Amino acid sequence: MNILVENGDPGLANLGDVAMLEVALLRLRELFPGAQRAFLTTNREGLAALDPEVRPVGEDVRDDADLIVAAGGGYLTDYFSDLAIERLRALLRAKRDGRRAVMVGQGLGPVTRRRLLRTAGATLPRLDALLVRESRSSPIWARARGAEAVVTQDDALELAARERPATLGHHLGVSLHVAQYTRLHELLAAPLQAALAHVAAPTIALPIRRDHDARAARVIAAILGIPTIALPSTRALREAVGACRVVLSTTYHGAVFALAQGAAVVGVYGSSYYREKLVGLVADFPGSMQALDARGASFAALLHDALAAAWQDAPHQRPTLVSQVERWISTSRAAWRASLG
Repeated sequence: MNILVENGDPGLANLGDVAMLEVALLRLRELFPGAQRAFLTTNREGLAALDPEVRPVGEDVRDDADLIVAAGGGYLTDYFSDLAIERLRALLRAKRDGRRAVMVGQGLGPVTRRRLLRTAGATLPRLDALLVRESRSSPIWARARGAEAVVTQDDALELAARERPATLGHHLGVSLHVAQYTRLHELLAAPLQAALAHVAAPTIALPIRRDHDARAARVIAAILGIPTIALPSTRALREAVGACRVVLSTTYHGAVFALAQGAAVVGVYGSSYYREKLVGLVADFPGSMQALDARGASFAALLHDALAAAWQDAPHQRPTLVSQVERWISTSRAAWRASLG
């Protein structure tokens, strides 16, 4: 059996996408022992470091796969509509050819563009399995009538929860991402610096991307007042997060890793894209995460109060949070077995 895995980050630069891919490759090996696994990538060395048994391939091998797995990502949205349409069309072609095609660990929305909605509506109902990260509604469902989705939360939770410390750390972690679609760093600098001045704890940076450009590194270092060095692996990110009591995150997977390690999270967003992602986590991990809109007039005061409350409540919320994480991991693994096995 030939299995082709693809995701939204073929260059393996985003540690969140890498974590979801690691879990997907492990589960596929468990479910289909002896199958030939391949991953559509532009980073052969990076893939070899993750799993040397997986073959790196290009776009031309899709027709050779018996099963195509679109691994977890947040690209089914207007912000990445071209990529999403390309991935959906490839899955639809596979189904028309009589082959199996599944999507796992998928985030949905925001979606308003007609072409993306039309393509999703034609593709999703025909998939052999559709596993999604959150249960929040999306306009996709109005178009994709007949599609049956199973909510599994994020596949990266399983990897991020490994080697969880027995007790909370003592650091405040900050995970920032500088990109056009976050629209955030210019809103966050002054309020974050003011809030950090009132937190009597050492601060550590938790970058999600391994390919920070010089501008991004300068912006983040200026906001935090500490150097920001890209982390080389998901394990390095997990270990850094494990030293934290609270994590302030503008990145989705910065929050996912923190929750998996048992740390409280204050999420901050400045766009509809990140609002969908972070508010979805709040719904699934109540009591251990808040999400604030950096565009609000009272954001600075809300951020100060949220960090203070998270720091105070983190030890009390941790047992419940850990139980929530473990339940989601079990739910995800069961859904994989039922849908793909």
